Amino acid sequence: MPASKQDVGSLLTWTASDFRKFLENGTYSSRQLVQLCLDQAERHNSAGMQLHALISILPQGQALSWADQLDEERQSGRLRGPFHGIPIIVEVIMFATTPQLPWTYSRLWWQTVD
Repeated sequence: MPASKQDVGSLLTWTASDFRKFLENGTYSSRQLVQLCLDQAERHNSAGMQLHALISILPQGQALSWADQLDEERQSGRLRGPFHGIPIIVEVIMFATTPQLPWTYSRLWWQTVD
């Protein structure tokens, strides 16, 4: 776990358990975690190292709006499950029959399933 909120160097090594602890003890809100992940993706996906690892990312406004909703639910005691409010990346392998289509599709999501 980071020593402070400013110590985000470990973002890529944090586990789901770390994220859950951050949410439970108030170190971070879902909104803050989502923003950290979006910032990291922006910093290295198309800029910086230009990794191009994520083909599609949920628009920032929508991602933060969902995170706010999940934070409100957490504050009212309604947790949908152990991953409530934790940002995740989902990668789906798609086999394309035409060479114009990408074979992978990644998107930043978080648990919103009841």
